[in-house]
Amino acid sequence: MNTTNNHHDILTGTDAAAIRKLLQFRASHTSLDEWIALYESIWHMTYANATDMDELKSMDLAEQIVLMNQQEDLIPNPLCLIQEVTALDLGGFPDCVLFPELNRYRQLKKLDLWENGLTEIPPGLFELSSLEELRIIDPIRRLPEGFAQLKQLKKLCIEGEIEEIPEAFKTLEQLQNLELELNNLKEIPAFLAELPQLKLLSLGYNTELRIPPELITRFTEKGIRLEY
Repeated sequence: MNTTNNHHDILTGTDAAAIRKLLQFRASHTSLDEWIALYESIWHMTYANATDMDELKSMDLAEQIVLMNQQEDLIPNPLCLIQEVTALDLGGFPDCVLFPELNRYRQLKKLDLWENGLTEIPPGLFELSSLEELRIIDPIRRLPEGFAQLKQLKKLCIEGEIEEIPEAFKTLEQLQNLELELNNLKEIPAFLAELPQLKLLSLGYNTELRIPPELITRFTEKGIRLEY
């Protein structure tokens, strides 16, 4: 096994002593720096702002790395550089502070946010222009017009407290799956049937939702699977 692969295996493992020993030689292994930057970045967005976990404050970098490696899907696998990361699952961290740190991930195509304590969508999210898949499960009440900036979006899943779908969705010409289950929608706009790539519109468990028969017919004519 070459040195680079060996370092990769140690950093992505859960042996704090081995990681600590490796970190002692960072000066002679500068290739470690950009991997460590990824760990430090994700730590900053997730654990660094936790207020109810005093033990985190006494952890050294090796222990922080072990903790992050123990969380499923938190660190991209295989380990890569920030500029190469295409998918992140940052769910389950209610004290997280996503921006401006998340804007460093310029190639991000898939982002999962759930149980982050969000009540609104951070404006910085709309600067992630490469996003193709976005999932948010939090008590979000409003979908901002900023969605018009996410021109590459193919799949959008939001479970929250949304009451209406904004005009900005007219511009999402690459959107294939729109999943808005478990919200507070009462109606849906007719323009969704005209989105050129839309294949699935999932609206289950919007208890007050009413869809006119003529709109249901239009979705059927366009080959869009409607679930509600």
